[in-house]
Parts: sequence; structure tokens; C-alpha cells
Amino acid sequence: MSKIEQVKIPMDIVTPRMIKVTKHRELEDARHPNNIEEGFEIIGQYMHDPIIGAAFWLKIPHQIKNGETMFSYWGTSVVTETIDPKIFKTMNSVYIWEDIEE
Repeated sequence: MSKIEQVKIPMDIVTPRMIKVTKHRELEDARHPNNIEEGFEIIGQYMHDPIIGAAFWLKIPHQIKNGETMFSYWGTSVVTETIDPKIFKTMNSVYIWEDIEE
């Protein structure tokens, strides 16, 4: 039996903090055009810096009836370039992220 090769992605463990991710623009050669509108914003917990070759993920907290918090996740397509620390390009779009006050 052969093993399935696993791709290991190095990432630093960071203290979760809330950020806002905004789709700045869609690329002219987007692999999946018209998927998310330009100007789309989503707020969630920062998981790691954008990593070329991997999706950029946010952990989205949701309050439920009994006061507990559940989480869902939102991610971009694969990151292809970091333009500066808070601007990155994916296979489809350019995104900007910023810290927000809780």
C-alpha cells in the first residue's frame, strides 16, 4: 500500500485577532471570473500570513443561542503573490486586509 504524499505548509502560530478582508479588484485573467463582487468585505480571525501556493483563510465566529461561539471558515483561491504585507493576489483577485478593533 502506498502513502498519499502530504504537502506541509510552514506557518507561524499567531494570536488570533480580528481582521477585515476586502476584494480590491478581480484579475483580468481570473480563473473563476465573477465569483465574488469587487468591494466584498468579510470579517474574521486572522489565521496566518498569506502563503504563496495556499489559500488565505479566516475563521468566522458565530454566536449561537446559548451564548456559545461556533466557527465557520472562509478562504480565497490559491495565493500567487504578496504585493505588500497586507495586499495579496490570488488566482482570481487582489485582496487587501486590515486589522480591526474588537
